[in-house]
Amino acid sequence: MILYFLDKSLTVIGTASTTLTGTLIISSDTKTEDVDKGSSTLECDILFDPDDRLYAEELVAVGNTVMRYDPEDISRENDPDAKAEQIVSSRRTIDGFHDVFTITETDVDVRNSTINFYAEDGGLSLLNDLAEPYSGNTKPYSYYVNQALTRTKFKLRDSVATKDLKSLSVEFKQTENVLIRLQEIASTFEYEFSFGFDILGMEV
Repeated sequence: MILYFLDKSLTVIGTASTTLTGTLIISSDTKTEDVDKGSSTLECDILFDPDDRLYAEELVAVGNTVMRYDPEDISRENDPDAKAEQIVSSRRTIDGFHDVFTITETDVDVRNSTINFYAEDGGLSLLNDLAEPYSGNTKPYSYYVNQALTRTKFKLRDSVATKDLKSLSVEFKQTENVLIRLQEIASTFEYEFSFGFDILGMEV
């Protein structure tokens, strides 16, 4: 498993993995999902060399984004017997990240060279972006979502927009954060949504 750490501008600043080849080693991780709330959390312990303490603290700073990637989860449609490592090494793009979290708590154990962090859904960053009052007459789901995402770095996947057949008239009377607006849109259309990230090289 690999964890990609991103700063507040969504730039990849480092990684940690379960293998012994990297600087930072994942010693344990726990992912918890709340089906009723549609949210998930990640708690993780990372081992670091004492000389790399400041680097580890930089990666696992509160407010940073962490993306969890497990090579065993990738598709083997073309070669069912291929090893995960072989598939990853032959691809420039890792896409479809759905395990995306924002770090909310950290705790450094200097004595044991371990840093623990607790993170919540990646969409948490949208709490800082505002969606203005808005109304639309008989518009599809994609129309309202794209309006809500105008000031963010997120965008609706084309594959979703092309399958969008339902149209409704919806009015939002007050300013609110984008995450709440997206939840309201999804609820109105009786849809569900999730966050995904693509990585090309070390760019998001």
